[in-house]
Amino acid sequence: MNQKEVILLTNSIYGCANHCAVQINDKILSYDQDGLKVLKKEEYIKEKGGEKKIKRRLIGQNKRTDEEVLTFAKKLSTAAFEKYDLITRNCCNFANKVTNFACQKDIPFGYKNQSWIIPLFIFIIFIIIMVLIGVFATYKNKKRHLYDPIINNAYI
Repeated sequence: MNQKEVILLTNSIYGCANHCAVQINDKILSYDQDGLKVLKKEEYIKEKGGEKKIKRRLIGQNKRTDEEVLTFAKKLSTAAFEKYDLITRNCCNFANKVTNFACQKDIPFGYKNQSWIIPLFIFIIFIIIMVLIGVFATYKNKKRHLYDPIINNAYI
């Protein structure tokens, strides 16, 4: 790796979302519900379950010193990102701010805006459940009408 590259590291979480971290030189900046983690490459790979599970994407060239980026990440994690929030203050939002600071480039749209996936997923599950309840209730009522002579006579 070139000493000036800013690389986005991602790994899939349950096949529907990605954890994002930023690699700058030999340090990896990762943010989760436990806060900011500054890890060595080997530590991060071990934590995420192996090299094969991690995807790398070059974002740009680092225009800052390592110390500036690390100081920015620490300030960001204690101020704007003090409390982890899956929707607005997550690892992808954090990675986007760090890469934007380091090389004035955003992470790809699909990672930056994946926080809408969870509410959308919950909404879709809710709709499916409502449809299934409606179908079951309709089926149950029709079945009762077919076999209930009192109700059947009322329609005759």
